[in-house]
Amino acid sequence: MSLKVTVNDREVQLRLGALARVIAPRSVLNIANQVMQGSIDETFAQEGFPAGSWRRVHASTIQRSFERSNRGKSQFGKRGRQSAAFTRFARGKRLLTDTGRLRRSIIGRVQGSRLVIGTNLIYAGIHQEGGVIVPKKGKALRFSVGGGKSIFAKRVVIPARPFLLIKPSDPPAIVEAVEGAAGDGSRGGL
Repeated sequence: MSLKVTVNDREVQLRLGALARVIAPRSVLNIANQVMQGSIDETFAQEGFPAGSWRRVHASTIQRSFERSNRGKSQFGKRGRQSAAFTRFARGKRLLTDTGRLRRSIIGRVQGSRLVIGTNLIYAGIHQEGGVIVPKKGKALRFSVGGGKSIFAKRVVIPARPFLLIKPSDPPAIVEAVEGAAGDGSRGGL
């Protein structure tokens, strides 16, 4: 299953109509791809649009992740307080960027007269749109955590954290970038 988001780009097409005689349509789409890739990077860096709008990770998820990456070490130190290592780990925890694989998988391709931006990762759709994960077989989902421990859950709710979206600032940014390239093109740049 891949993730597909369709966008009506009529506003951008109308604004770029006059430039079509100066710059090749494929070049316009390549410029739009560059602008959108930057916008997607910004969405990841700001953890949503508007900035900070992605729902935070539950504390128990951070704890399990810490235990898994630290070979079962507890988040608590000798005196029962959170360890400095856990505090650093939790503070640096970024949403949807544990490994960076999701962000790196997002690519744009010009296909004919269209720009298609997306990812083929199976788990991208659940992060984009949110949803509930339930067991396919058996009564519960099983998660392994550090120290060989297992946790069971009847279902897991994943909140929507949309990363493929068109921000209000994107169409004007695309038009501005194309106008800049068309200006360069009139001097032999394109």
